[in-house]
Amino acid sequence: MRARLVSWFDGLAVGASVLCLIHCLALPIVIAALPALAARLDLGEGFHLGVLAFALPVSAVALGEGWRRHRGLTPLFVGAAGLVLLAAGLAFEEWVA
Repeated sequence: MRARLVSWFDGLAVGASVLCLIHCLALPIVIAALPALAARLDLGEGFHLGVLAFALPVSAVALGEGWRRHRGLTPLFVGAAGLVLLAAGLAFEEWVA
């Protein structure tokens, strides 16, 4: 049962990473098209908070289980640093804007 749950969280974390990658790669295109999209699409202020609220626990569980199985510290630290940077980007977005 635990292995199935871990596998499910791994898949969820990979899916979230792929969605994040698509989001980041599409961002320059969306910015270029923003004037045309602004009138039609409004994701609201909570979009990035919702994505972060989903990504943090799922990725933390996947990183923890990966470390428990493989005992590799490099992926754990790189993944944790990535999650901290995601959270910092959202926390300090007011300062940049």
